[in-house]
Amino acid sequence: IVANTEFGVEDPDVLEAIANHTLGNPAMSDLSCIVFIADCLEPNRGKTPELDSMRLLSQSNLYKTVQQCCDYSLRHLMNTYRTIHPRMILTRNWALSQGK
Repeated sequence: IVANTEFGVEDPDVLEAIANHTLGNPAMSDLSCIVFIADCLEPNRGKTPELDSMRLLSQSNLYKTVQQCCDYSLRHLMNTYRTIHPRMILTRNWALSQGK
C-alpha cells in the first residue's frame, strides 16, 4: 500500500513481490521469489556458513533457495518459540514441489 500511495508504484508484479517479501506465497512469480530471497539473504542478516551456502545457491536454483529460506526462517521461529504463519509453510511446500 505504501509503495503505491506514497511512491506511486503501480506495476502489479512489483506490488505483488513487495506484498510477498516476508512470508512468500505459493505459486509466486519469479520476481516475487527473488524479492523474498533478497529479504532473507540481505547482508545485514549476517555472515554464516548456512547463509553463505544459500547465497551461493540463489545464483543457480531459485525454488530450492526459496525452500531453504523458508526452512531457515522456520528453524529460527521454532528455536525462539514464536508462532508460525501458515503461509510460510505453504510457501515452503510449494517451493519444495518446484525444486528441480
